[in-house]
Amino acid sequence: MTPLPTGAQAPGRAWLSRLFRTALGPYVAILRSPGTVAMVTTGMLARLDIAMVYLGIILLVSAGGGSYSVATALTGAHALASAVFAPQLSKLADRRGQRLLLLWLSSVHLPAMLCLVVAVLHDAPVGLQIALSAVGGATNPTVPSMVRVRWSALLRGTPALRTAYAMESTIDAGLIACGAPLATALAALFLPAAPLVIASVTVTISAVSLALQRGTEPPATRASGDRRAREGTLVPPRIPEILPVFLFAGVWLGSFEVATIAVAIDSGRPQSGGLVLALAAIGSMVGGIVVGRLGARLSTGRLLHGALGMLTIAVALMMFTETTTYRLAVGFLAGLAVAPTIITAGTLANSMTPPQRLTEAVAWTGSALVTGTAIGHLLAGATVDRWNGNAGYGVSVWGGACGVLAFSIMVALGRRRAGAVDHTIPARKANDTSSARSRA
Repeated sequence: MTPLPTGAQAPGRAWLSRLFRTALGPYVAILRSPGTVAMVTTGMLARLDIAMVYLGIILLVSAGGGSYSVATALTGAHALASAVFAPQLSKLADRRGQRLLLLWLSSVHLPAMLCLVVAVLHDAPVGLQIALSAVGGATNPTVPSMVRVRWSALLRGTPALRTAYAMESTIDAGLIACGAPLATALAALFLPAAPLVIASVTVTISAVSLALQRGTEPPATRASGDRRAREGTLVPPRIPEILPVFLFAGVWLGSFEVATIAVAIDSGRPQSGGLVLALAAIGSMVGGIVVGRLGARLSTGRLLHGALGMLTIAVALMMFTETTTYRLAVGFLAGLAVAPTIITAGTLANSMTPPQRLTEAVAWTGSALVTGTAIGHLLAGATVDRWNGNAGYGVSVWGGACGVLAFSIMVALGRRRAGAVDHTIPARKANDTSSARSRA
């Protein structure tokens, strides 16, 4: 074959180069800082645990003839323990440093999860299995959250922080999309315990690796007595205002997953449910890339309002069709708003939190998201049992609409607070002036 002239190849190479710089340039820029590539790679490894641990528990229990009620009890104990303990452990990370906490959690988490595998395989009492699963959840090293905190320490107050959060959320979506098929393949090719064992080992390796990366670790903030009194609240100040947004976003995610699988089973094409969820995850990746690329060009508040509204409208459309092709398209459309919702809500939470409590705040928002997902599973499951799969999307619509309302209330409270400050300042100035005149 005769090669094309050099002049014909150059425009193509130039176009690809421009595309690379436009789409990936901001991400390449933030990865130039020393230690960031290793930090991101470590976080990617840890996400295999997030993507596979719950499905790994279900596969392990079901393969041994156990009931789904037992399997969901184990996953629920793991998730609940993680949601309860993660914020408090993160407070220790803020005050004592990430390194010691990561090493301690790793030394407990892996043995607990391996003991859970042995307990399930040997048909140990369900109470013991639940206890081991809860210990594993309580001591799960929250590596992705700590990676986000490191990004905040490196880029706090700059537009590049949103790009970093966008990259993290894009990685989340990509690995979650791969988690289910990977766990299923590992269980089929090797042993039913393989997904759970591999997930536990990888998160332990990533936690130890992150602990050894001292260059990007934020400094510990040992509080003085006065500051400890001010920081004695269970939740960092103002974070409760945004927690409902994460909670209802989790309700949307959990109910969307249950409803999508139920609709696929009702239609006689169960494999289509996985395709819809995969396309939604791909859409989330695309949305995350776009948000990271636009950076500070968009208002964070408007973007979050728009993303929550898009989640609500897209899932409402899913309720009125049984066509697989249509569901695939709308699933991708809904996914486009998932990562922007998490990214912008996380950016707002970061801006509302003092640096010395940032790890704790990230853990609280993550716990709210996990709790909301569990609520979404529960409500959608009950709705599907009572009516049908399409009705399960109604829970997603409710979650999205409540998210819009919760954020609107948060914005209104912020404006009222700002207005009160604006009115107070002139009054203080007037008082100061009158006092000065009286003294004169």
